Amino acid sequence: MNKKFFIKKFLDFIVYTTLAIVSFILTAFSYLLGGLEAILFENVSLYTELIKSSFTLAGFGLTSIAFFHKENKDIARRFALPTFCFLLAGLFLFANMYLHTLSKLSIKGELLTFTLIIGGLGISLFFTALTILIYDIFKVFALFGFLKKQVKSKK
Repeated sequence: MNKKFFIKKFLDFIVYTTLAIVSFILTAFSYLLGGLEAILFENVSLYTELIKSSFTLAGFGLTSIAFFHKENKDIARRFALPTFCFLLAGLFLFANMYLHTLSKLSIKGELLTFTLIIGGLGISLFFTALTILIYDIFKVFALFGFLKKQVKSKK
């Protein structure tokens, strides 16, 4: 039974980490799309802004799902992180639409926005994922220690 528990936790970790990576790739792709359109067409259309914002929302949604364990009793991981992700996604959505309608972004403006947002997003996602990865690694080591103690006690 303990082996099943360990395997289930390990598979959960793999699945959720993969979801977080996919969400980051989706978000990066969406901003890369906007940057490419700015370079190629000298301007960014409202449709591209909507696509970028949709990918950003999808990316943050996947990130929040990735860290939203049903069995995890840690309230901070269950509620605070998904809420933070969706609030941040809403903020990016608002900022994109506001900047687009305000100034009809040029190439420099779009690339600057791309650099700032993807840099900030990358840093925040990196540290969030790193924190949770370290937390999960410590949980795995604790589980290994627990399993070793059980094996020794059975002998």
